[in-house]
Amino acid sequence: MKPSLFTIRRLPLKILILILFILVISIGSSLSFASSPTETTRAPFELPAIWEYQTNTDNPHFIIVMLGANPRINDIPILPGDFIGAFYTDNNGQKKCGGADFWLGDANIIFPAFRDDPDTPQKDGFAPAELMTFKIFSWTTEKEYDVSLVAFDPSFATTNKWYPLGLSSIINMAAFTVFDVYATATPNPVCIGDQVTLSAEIFVGTTGNYTYSWTSNPPGLTSNLQTFTHTPTVNTTYFLTATDGTNTSQHSVSVTVNTPPGVSAGNDATICANQTVAVSSAPFNNSGVMWSSSGDGTFNNTSLINPTYTPGPSDKTNGNVVLTVTSLPLSPCTQTASDNLSVTIIPLPSVNLPANLGVCRTQPVIVTAVASNYSTLQWTTNGDGTFTSPTSPTTQYVPGSFDLALGYFTLTCCLNSLSGCTGTACGSTLVTLNTAPTVTSPSSRKRCENVAVQLNSVATNYSSILWITAGDGSFNNPALLNPIYYSGPNDKLNGGTIVTVQAFGNGACITFPATSNTTIILDPLPRLNPGDISVFCKGFPIQLNATAQYYGTISWSTSGNGTFSNTSILNPIYYPGSQDLANNGVNLTLTATALTSCTGSVSAILAVQLVTGTQAQILTPTGQQICVENALSLSATASGYTSLLWTTTGDGAFDDPTTLNPAYLPGPVIDYSGNPIQLKLTAYAPSSCGANAVKTIQITFVPEATVNAGVDATITEPAVFTRTATASHYSSLLWQTSGDGQFSSLNTLSTSYTPGAADKENGSVVLTISAFNMANCSGFIADQVNLTIKRKQTIQLAAGWQGLSSFVIPDNPDFVQVMAPIINQLQIAQNMTQVYWPQYGINTIQEFTGYDGYKIKLSAPATLEITGSDIHPKNLVIPVGWSIMPVLSGCNVSASSIISQLGSNLVIITEIGGNNVIWPEQGIYGIGHFIPGKAYMIKVLQESTITFPSCATP
Repeated sequence: MKPSLFTIRRLPLKILILILFILVISIGSSLSFASSPTETTRAPFELPAIWEYQTNTDNPHFIIVMLGANPRINDIPILPGDFIGAFYTDNNGQKKCGGADFWLGDANIIFPAFRDDPDTPQKDGFAPAELMTFKIFSWTTEKEYDVSLVAFDPSFATTNKWYPLGLSSIINMAAFTVFDVYATATPNPVCIGDQVTLSAEIFVGTTGNYTYSWTSNPPGLTSNLQTFTHTPTVNTTYFLTATDGTNTSQHSVSVTVNTPPGVSAGNDATICANQTVAVSSAPFNNSGVMWSSSGDGTFNNTSLINPTYTPGPSDKTNGNVVLTVTSLPLSPCTQTASDNLSVTIIPLPSVNLPANLGVCRTQPVIVTAVASNYSTLQWTTNGDGTFTSPTSPTTQYVPGSFDLALGYFTLTCCLNSLSGCTGTACGSTLVTLNTAPTVTSPSSRKRCENVAVQLNSVATNYSSILWITAGDGSFNNPALLNPIYYSGPNDKLNGGTIVTVQAFGNGACITFPATSNTTIILDPLPRLNPGDISVFCKGFPIQLNATAQYYGTISWSTSGNGTFSNTSILNPIYYPGSQDLANNGVNLTLTATALTSCTGSVSAILAVQLVTGTQAQILTPTGQQICVENALSLSATASGYTSLLWTTTGDGAFDDPTTLNPAYLPGPVIDYSGNPIQLKLTAYAPSSCGANAVKTIQITFVPEATVNAGVDATITEPAVFTRTATASHYSSLLWQTSGDGQFSSLNTLSTSYTPGAADKENGSVVLTISAFNMANCSGFIADQVNLTIKRKQTIQLAAGWQGLSSFVIPDNPDFVQVMAPIINQLQIAQNMTQVYWPQYGINTIQEFTGYDGYKIKLSAPATLEITGSDIHPKNLVIPVGWSIMPVLSGCNVSASSIISQLGSNLVIITEIGGNNVIWPEQGIYGIGHFIPGKAYMIKVLQESTITFPSCATP
């Protein structure tokens, strides 16, 4: 037997709590404890807002609701998560919740009911012995119901009245209502522009003959339908009143309308490279933010609206980084918003000097610091010298006497930071002074030009030797102190040259060699020229005209039997003998003895040809026609001449007009005119030996063809392209295309070109005109014109809902501009995630793309023209579930070609604003072709890719 209420109230508090715990345990292991609505075990279910109560009083009254109590509304059991509450009456006579818990559905529940707090002026809980009433809250209907039937276990000390540390057990509970209807809104929340399905749901019904009345706040909605759709533009509460003719039930549901987010990243910032930057964004209509960087730095938390950013190495190197904050949308909106700010990073100073620097003592000490990002610079030394420019990156240091005696010293360069930053940077270099080399050599050497010259020199403090010459001779080894020099041809002609010995030092002195010059004087051997005429006429004496230099004595001799008027002079007369005449020639030799340091003699031979007349013949045929791009190779024979000369009546040139077989290069004016020219060969006869031999031939040079196709052009279909080319010197013409269009004429300068289907899809075509050369010239000259073909799709639109797509990429893809021609008829346009609603100034689509299909609604029929380029590639990715399929083709596309690509993944394709359907599972194929300009609703089981066929495909 449980203790009586009288006994319980007189026991000590600790004993009372123990008895209460034992009583609860005695109910069975199926009893569930829930002392407050905030326990973590109850977290999935929230207390209804209208049932809030205070829990800060002690000695509550515990209420057990047994599983067998079957709490219900009429005969409908409440669901797990629905709430049961105990209610008291406040100072105003209103029922208020004093304690509550949610129903588990598979176990007993226990919850405390709290007493009034005596420290507050208002009544906020139960008074001792106050009657407890009960209510049920259903999450299905989002309504509360007064409990009309409640039965208590009589074996417990308390039942329906509240006492401190009381315990009541409910074994039966029910609320009754005659007629109950509740309102639902799906989905909720929504993104602006989305539809909400409103429905009146019968919870407790009567006759079935119901009427409905809907209104809203803000006002604007009225409806008498049980289920319908509405597109709210702001947060809206919908009010439902339903009647069955006798009874009335009311309910309301609030829908949250979320709008796309926005954000401001804040102002740009400037920091030093050793600092961080605190940024602060101002997002709105958002569920959170996400920060990102264009560089390699890090945020302390990318999800904060005001994180701290630490620049990375690349940020500091670049001197700038862009930080981007992205405002994440409220569900179910998908569009994000972003804003940027730029952080300028002032670099810290840096200086770089070589660790060691060697300087030759004979050279100035010049040192350069590689310095950057500094405001001021200062050079210092540990020696006793001075700087010429102590505040410049490049400075000259003049060593002091101590520096010169020690042979080394340290130079230091320090930098101060740029304005706004603090800190310095310093660098030092150890300068070592190296001793310079020396070298001497004789001032001159004299030798005969055919004798090698022995050289010599003396050097100190050197690492290597190198001899060089101002002439064209050579050394047996230029790296020796005492090499031999062999004079070159120019050295001999110039009477000598200057040679220089270089002694390269050690360390830094290696680049500052010591030098010494020696002048080489060359005594020349005799220089002889026996004469410049070698052809003479028989029967006449020969006057010789030899020249000579640098000789002692001279003498003439002959290989024949003729005689000289004087063999010891340069210009004697030679009388050919009978043997000379019989041999048609003779060799005459001039010999001279050497002067000064040279010894021996030098000889030169004059080969004399004796002739009786001059003859010439041109072997190249006359009357030829030759293409101007080719040079003419001439061929001729001649005898008994002293010299040859080719001439022309044209404006070309011979590569060598004094040879028998020159090449003739035609000139650009006379020769290219196409008129015949004359080429003449003159063979000049020796003196007193008859007339010169003259021969001519006639040649015609045929010019190359020229052609000009004109400038590149652009047309918009269905225009035909007309072009007149210019050409000259051609035998025939031929127009050709890189595409599949047709010319009105292939062989005339003027033609018209009608683009083919492939041309239009490609968006361009190359048209080529070839001009073939005339006469026997091979080949042709060609020129091209690039023709750009703009696509224009004309789409006829009806009033009401329909699908829209285009295979044309607009020149200006701005969605508002694309829709401009039909703006007076357009009510709304949307794809699966975005909307353009001109009436309310809403546009989240931004750009028109051919890879999206659109649902649009027009108030009246309209025509939409879209001009641009053909969409490529024609591959379309279909996502899982429902989407809008555009038609990426300028011609009707067989439905079977799309169905075969999708295979078993296809669920259904429906017209937008029409009744035709493709539903393979039901054997329905009501759409024969997909029409350009339209779009279709499609549902697939898995992501798929389809390829629209080309209109140019046969």
